[in-house]
Amino acid sequence: NGSTIDFDENTKTIKASVNKKDECSIYFDISKTADLSMHIMIQESFNNDKYVETVKIPIYGYNFKNATCDNGSNITFSEEDNFLYVTASQNDNCFVYFDINEKNINANVYLNHNGTLELIDEIDNTKNYTVNQRSECRLNYQKVSSTINYINGKIEIITTDNAVCDVILDES
Repeated sequence: NGSTIDFDENTKTIKASVNKKDECSIYFDISKTADLSMHIMIQESFNNDKYVETVKIPIYGYNFKNATCDNGSNITFSEEDNFLYVTASQNDNCFVYFDINEKNINANVYLNHNGTLELIDEIDNTKNYTVNQRSECRLNYQKVSSTINYINGKIEIITTDNAVCDVILDES
């Protein structure tokens, strides 16, 4: 309906001239994008200053330590959603470091009902169980060396790593 929109490139302001009810749109083209290289570095072992590169943000057993970028980009980490937020105005090469927590093991315990698994909150100590061979422990999607036993009404997990373990119990 004849309205005009002006954009001042210097002040980054928009000025609209409107005579009557109208609908206007303004579009911006991206003139520059930043090329960002992100290296996720995880501590190789507890109390060790050696880091190894991984392709995923760790989901368990690690704490965000810090992030450094060659050209001043800013990286923050949200523990709530396990996400990295990056503010970059130019090409940059960044390293994000995660340290291992003190040893921490989390177990999901399942009861095997003829091949159907039921996640349970507590173990019936009046029954006898054996640990199913499919039971395993993982750290960031990778299987870690572990031994899982059921002894005297308790589950025993032996591992050298932080881990999330899926313990499957079969009734004997």
